[in-house]
Amino acid sequence: MKKKLTLTCLTWCVLATALLISFTVNAQPTTNELSTSDFNQIKVNGVLFTTVKNTIGNESALTALFGTPTNVQEGLGGLGDGWRELSFNNISFNFDDVHSNTDTPEVTYLSAQTFEVLGVTISVGDDISTFLSSSNFQSRTRLDGMISVSITWGNGDCCPFIIEYNSSNIITSIKYFVWS
Repeated sequence: MKKKLTLTCLTWCVLATALLISFTVNAQPTTNELSTSDFNQIKVNGVLFTTVKNTIGNESALTALFGTPTNVQEGLGGLGDGWRELSFNNISFNFDDVHSNTDTPEVTYLSAQTFEVLGVTISVGDDISTFLSSSNFQSRTRLDGMISVSITWGNGDCCPFIIEYNSSNIITSIKYFVWS
């Protein structure tokens, strides 16, 4: 009897471990990693993302790329390094550290109308099917029911572009953000 009980407990432990591993693996987000070279060729609203980053949030430089901003807001963060939000027609940015004496300002959030990667251009309102069939990108269904494609570079640990689409395969947003 004791031997049978031990075997049963061992069986349950193995099953519980297998289920835990299964849930953990299934809970991991699907991230599509690009080479640095391919990531540096990404365009947002027709402009290389590296060019946007190199503006370091300078309003004049961004105006030269996207026209007159429709909204500009600035504020100080907890460390006093400052942030700047700039909105243009169909694209908006957040830059952090805009008043820092030690850090270079960087894009921490972007919302765009169009996105180009690996020579394929998509826009909010497009059907995602063509994009997915012309690439090896994988999508995932989130807990909130939205479906998204996450595109990053390097180790995939930071700073993805997220393309969200609904159950009708219509792209609803194209965003970039820095996970902190």
